[in-house]
Amino acid sequence: MSRELSSALMRLLERRQRTSLTEDVKTLIDKYTEKDLQEAVLVKDNFGRLPIHYACIHEVPLEVIQMYLDSNTDKKSILEKDINGWLPIHISCGKNAPVEVIQLLLDSDVDKKTIFEKDRDGQLPIHVACWILILYEPSAFLGSVQFVVLPRITKIISVNLSLINRVSSSHSTVLFRCGLFPPS
Repeated sequence: MSRELSSALMRLLERRQRTSLTEDVKTLIDKYTEKDLQEAVLVKDNFGRLPIHYACIHEVPLEVIQMYLDSNTDKKSILEKDINGWLPIHISCGKNAPVEVIQLLLDSDVDKKTIFEKDRDGQLPIHVACWILILYEPSAFLGSVQFVVLPRITKIISVNLSLINRVSSSHSTVLFRCGLFPPS
């Protein structure tokens, strides 16, 4: 039953029309017991992904991600990696998610473990966020850097300032990766 619900949730998230997605997810969830839902949010697919991974991939409304997190009381889902070693926060950073999504994932991680988790390539979520920022918002790096343009990165760094000096698998720090310091 929980595998069926998990598959249905993932299929629902993949659809293109977003106008009624939150209501559609609520309607689907209401057809199942709380126990079914608690199990379903922890069922992985062939790519090692949970419904929360798909929610982050398909950039669903914040309310949907909150529903998944509320259904997973011990918040194990935010610590589950897919086959690429990506946690939901890696995916959110990689999809250039709204700062509210990043904040929700950070707030749900009471032990602050996710910000220190590396993917299979040795990248922390903040490295992913910096890389994506350079690819999709290059204008942020013309002239002086405006930190209002970097809200996702500053949210992550604000959790633990030691992340600034963390070195990625490509032997670069966050500041270098974000283009704030040129190579020496």
